[in-house]
Amino acid sequence: MILASIVSTAALTLTNYSLPFIMLWFSAVVHMPFSVGYHLFLPISPATYNRWRKLDLAFIFVASAFLTFALDYFVLPWWGTLVNTATAVAISAIAIVQISRLQIGQTLQRATHCAFLGSIIAVYLFPMCYRAIEDVRIYRRVTVPVWSTLGAFLSLLVGAVSYVYVIPNACIPEAFDMLRSSHQIMHMSILCAHVMEFCFVLYGCKRAL
Repeated sequence: MILASIVSTAALTLTNYSLPFIMLWFSAVVHMPFSVGYHLFLPISPATYNRWRKLDLAFIFVASAFLTFALDYFVLPWWGTLVNTATAVAISAIAIVQISRLQIGQTLQRATHCAFLGSIIAVYLFPMCYRAIEDVRIYRRVTVPVWSTLGAFLSLLVGAVSYVYVIPNACIPEAFDMLRSSHQIMHMSILCAHVMEFCFVLYGCKRAL
């Protein structure tokens, strides 16, 4: 996905519209080292597990701030982009402070974590929803912003429900391996949403050109 994003938009880095794509790339890659480290190093010790768990969770919000700017860029005026991105940064900062307080052995409250995630998602989906509504109003048909917004929303909704309610694991305990666990479903839903978000930004750039 990352390689496809870079290859398909390489020419845009030579235009005035490179910044949103750079931010979109960062949103896809900045969290990856900490997610990999968390899953790789968690068996070493409780302290190591807790350290990497906090980094993994914190950089979800860091990535979301980059994503907010990218999605805002072709939709909102400069001041709107600034305000919405600042809102994302503020929510991320509050969430990261809460995450930093996690102690060794303390269970992550999924509902609380998802409340923070829901807030940041609402912020970065705002420009997508706004553009989709405007397109329906103006063009009276399903455009790229419309289906990409619906696709991103549904993907994130499926991932959130699976993660919070531990579906399908909780329904049939021990019947699902790592490839079909709620955690992996959540990761795949985020991947699908990011593809939709990339389509949204790319189409916004096409309109701007």
